[in-house]
Amino acid sequence: MKKFFLLIIISSVLAADCRAQRDDIGLFLGMSDYKGELSNSLFSIDFLHPAFGAYYRKNFNRHWGFRFAATIGGISGDDAYSKYDYEVNRNLNFSSAIQEVSGTFEFNFLPFEVDNYNYAFTPFFFWGLSVVHFNPVTEYKGVEYELQPLATEGQETYYNPKNKKYSLYSAAMPFGGGFKIAGEDRLGFTIECGVRRAYTDYLDDVSTIYPDKHIQLLENGPVSVALSDRSLGENPLEIPGKQRGNPDNPDWFMFIGASAYIAIGSKYKYSCRPFHRSRHSR
Repeated sequence: MKKFFLLIIISSVLAADCRAQRDDIGLFLGMSDYKGELSNSLFSIDFLHPAFGAYYRKNFNRHWGFRFAATIGGISGDDAYSKYDYEVNRNLNFSSAIQEVSGTFEFNFLPFEVDNYNYAFTPFFFWGLSVVHFNPVTEYKGVEYELQPLATEGQETYYNPKNKKYSLYSAAMPFGGGFKIAGEDRLGFTIECGVRRAYTDYLDDVSTIYPDKHIQLLENGPVSVALSDRSLGENPLEIPGKQRGNPDNPDWFMFIGASAYIAIGSKYKYSCRPFHRSRHSR
């Protein structure tokens, strides 16, 4: 993917030196979803949540732009919806609001310009980096509990002293694509789907192993013990060291939806000149 992205950049730069003077501000409305230990699919309709955001896009030319965005959504997961019996028996669930601030490069595969019917449509691709805030919670006996302070995998206990409590902030890598359509009077519209690879495996509070319940009880209390192992049946999964999640697979989340934006500033002014060696007459 990196080679492909670099090839697009080089080819665009070699083709022309074009500068634009018009940027965009827009609003996003869509849905958010999650994939991790408590959901096997990134496109699960069982865990869709509304999402909305706003963005500013700097357009360098008809092909390239950079978007700075803030987006808010929700994510959740529940073992009760799993197709695997051992996950149903694990019986864990969570939900969390998720806030993201991102910076992404956009590449239009076709020349695109608002208020120009010659360049009124294009598919596009984006890739970048973001910072995400999350806070997984669950309900127990009618009360909602934040899971990170409860150290449900024995973080910072005698059993697992080197494992620190995870941060509620994480970096992520957004990438995806969609379509842009130019409207009238400086208006434009976008349909897009963006996937995020989070650099944490704790969006859902599930990653490693079950702690020793006796130490957990002494250091973190009975609620932590109850929410660490909620397994069903006569054979609970509370054996210390037994896998609770998979730390080798980071969590993912997604925003999918549409946006409307308006171009700001003066009309595009392009000064395009191919890169070539000048010739001097003798």
